[in-house]
Amino acid sequence: MSHPTDDEAIRELFINRRNSNVQVFSYLQNMPYEEIEAMFKSKLNLDP
Repeated sequence: MSHPTDDEAIRELFINRRNSNVQVFSYLQNMPYEEIEAMFKSKLNLDP
C-alpha cells in the first residue's frame, strides 16, 4: 500500500488503524495524585 502524501500515510496509521477498545486517560496534570497512583499500582499489580 502506498500513500501519495505523508499526511495520508499518517492518517492511515494513526486514525484509520486505531483500536476502538483502547482506554483513554486524561492528562496526568489534570488527575488527582491518588488516581494516578491507583492507576499505576493496578497496572503493576501492587495493590494489597
